[in-house]
Amino acid sequence: DVCGMVSHPEIDDIKAPTALVAVGVLRWSEEYPLRSAVYQWAVRGAIAAACMYFLINFALYLAHRSVGDLHLGALGEATLPIGAALGIGTLGCGNTAKRLQQTFEVVSNVSQSAGTLDEHQSPGRRAAFMYMLLWFAGIALWGSGHSSVYDSTLEHIAHVALLAVFSGTILSVSFAMVCVCYTLSDLIDALCCQVFDEKDIESLSTAWNLTQAVLRQASSAIGHCLVSLCVILAVVVPLILVDILRSGDILRSAAASLPAIIVAFGVMYVVFTAARISEQCARVPALINAISFGPGTNEDRQQMVDYIESSAAGFYVFGVRLNTAMVFKFAYGWAVIAIGAFTRLLADE
Repeated sequence: DVCGMVSHPEIDDIKAPTALVAVGVLRWSEEYPLRSAVYQWAVRGAIAAACMYFLINFALYLAHRSVGDLHLGALGEATLPIGAALGIGTLGCGNTAKRLQQTFEVVSNVSQSAGTLDEHQSPGRRAAFMYMLLWFAGIALWGSGHSSVYDSTLEHIAHVALLAVFSGTILSVSFAMVCVCYTLSDLIDALCCQVFDEKDIESLSTAWNLTQAVLRQASSAIGHCLVSLCVILAVVVPLILVDILRSGDILRSAAASLPAIIVAFGVMYVVFTAARISEQCARVPALINAISFGPGTNEDRQQMVDYIESSAAGFYVFGVRLNTAMVFKFAYGWAVIAIGAFTRLLADE
């Protein structure tokens, strides 16, 4: 229903985000379905094979040696293939990929209608630059500092390539979700600007219903992937602290855990960007209440303010409204657990 409501005649073909096409979540073209399907499943198969290879080697290593014999950063690295598989699996399997493609069509159509299709490109480019810089710098620094850990140069190159694929997959999925969140944020800003300029309270109800419908459509499409990445984030941070405790050198351990650290930063940025959408929706009633729509409209304005507040629009994950307070509580809770585990291990040491 939402797709039909926001169809725009000037948009004939909505291209899928390059980040999701590159990792095989979405097809790169509908004009060549066979080639797109072959490429998509080839990329998925390659990433799945790389994940299995990495995890099997890691399990075989632990079968003959103890955890203490692992090189620094190995515990955090073990979560990266799992995160890559979860990211692609939650977005690209079943009807989720179709819903995701429809979400991009809806968001692009609404952005075109609201005139904000190009406004989110600047922050999107900044986010793309940030993710690319983190990924390239982290892999390059990690690869240059771990050449002595492996027996041969070929083994070192293969390990660096695998970590580059895993971390790049997770960051690509994260960046695609950031782009969706940026566009949703621009839609809310466009609605507020439209109300402030036109001061038409009669059309505000329809515009708000459309906006919150798009928010629900987008959040339901990427909510599963966001939860899976948060699970990986909750596991990666304590493992990084364990590596720090094993070495006793914070800088050395941080350098050894660079792939896991950049993935953690990328996922946290997605979570905060999604939570910001709910905070924007919460500030809309105050803006509407401060605008004068003309004489005799005070009662209608109050009804609209109450309606917007009771609608509780925002970014929902499994029916739960995600906001900044929840994100800070999540970070605080895991920080307490990590510090407690770190203190206990330090006492045992």
